[in-house]
Amino acid sequence: MSYLTQRWGVEIEGYGLARPVVQHIVQACIDDVCDLRNDNKATSLLSWAVVHDGSIDRDGEFELRTPAMSGEEDWQKLYVVCKALRKAGAKTGITCGLHVHHDARYIVKALMVKDARLSQMTVIHCIALVAHHLYARLEPMLDTIMPPSRRGGNNIFCLPHVFGEFGRRLQVTTYGELKVTPEESGVILYTNNNHYFKLSVTALGTHGSLEYRQHSGTLLAGKIVPWIKLTALVQTAIANILVRKMALPQTFTNLPALLNWLGADTALTAYFLKRQTRLAGLRDDDNIVQWAFYISGGSSSVYLAPQTLTDVQRRQLTDSLEPLVREYAQHVTDDSLHRLQLYTKNWVSRLRQEGVVFTEKTATRPLRLAYEDENDIGADDVVDCYKGGTVPEYLALTKGVEPQEE
Repeated sequence: MSYLTQRWGVEIEGYGLARPVVQHIVQACIDDVCDLRNDNKATSLLSWAVVHDGSIDRDGEFELRTPAMSGEEDWQKLYVVCKALRKAGAKTGITCGLHVHHDARYIVKALMVKDARLSQMTVIHCIALVAHHLYARLEPMLDTIMPPSRRGGNNIFCLPHVFGEFGRRLQVTTYGELKVTPEESGVILYTNNNHYFKLSVTALGTHGSLEYRQHSGTLLAGKIVPWIKLTALVQTAIANILVRKMALPQTFTNLPALLNWLGADTALTAYFLKRQTRLAGLRDDDNIVQWAFYISGGSSSVYLAPQTLTDVQRRQLTDSLEPLVREYAQHVTDDSLHRLQLYTKNWVSRLRQEGVVFTEKTATRPLRLAYEDENDIGADDVVDCYKGGTVPEYLALTKGVEPQEE
């Protein structure tokens, strides 16, 4: 099924606007009703809705849910709504995510037609199992097109699939070899934390959809639409494995091979290769260490930089200081700067006792820019990757520079 005809819905998380304001903006953009709720319960598949989201630790948090949509006309609605929300002051940050639902009811129907002996629940179990196993094979490369907060097991709201029984079965090449059992598929569907996998199957039983939760929060439709297209191709692959008995792939070692296997067109492939390049190396320990010491220098023209760190020291230093760098990048307050300076001072003392030598560096451009083209930068990427350049340039990017759509 083409992503032009496949039905999908999006959940966009953001902050900075009261929910009634978001409701008003959406209604003005779509010329239709947008529901408003103060909880996070399921909403109608037929209308837009603004709901509460407790996972976002910002004032004015909201989650915008679209109805079931399809095709280019609905993509255009996303562009209009997202642009209006950004202009009104809505933002996204590291605690925000983007979730895409794809209708899987056509897969259920096809399997039940193919084998009338199967119950609907058995079919749902089969879809869940294949979805998990396929995503486990795609995940290592999909991580490379995500910022660090959405990779591996770094986020409790989009957990990895490559672990435990799934990891041990990666050598399986056909659906039949997975040996579905009620016990195994039941665990997949109903464990408490299952909703928070990068590909969640819990909506299969309620809305008949699979939920792709890995993408970082964004209000740029120029990022949302390509992700909708890519996840639609993943959904089609799940259907082909189940209905047409297509072989499961082995784990991919490069992104072009993955995109080619999924059947991505030239434009979609070019977009994600460009995104991968831009996001490469953003969990570079040396970069984080440099930023921590650089920012802690405040307005000074020089800062201390540690030299000849061992791998263990670098990892400990990064793990300790990275949350503080993130906090400062998001809030830019005197308190967050003071905490970073205090921790950095303590690390200087500790590392000197371990024999580390420190040198003075001039406080200009300690890091290269992770992105050369700023037109595709949203606040989500800026916060996540500690952009290079001077501190004033970095802070300007985090304070609402209007990104352009591609």
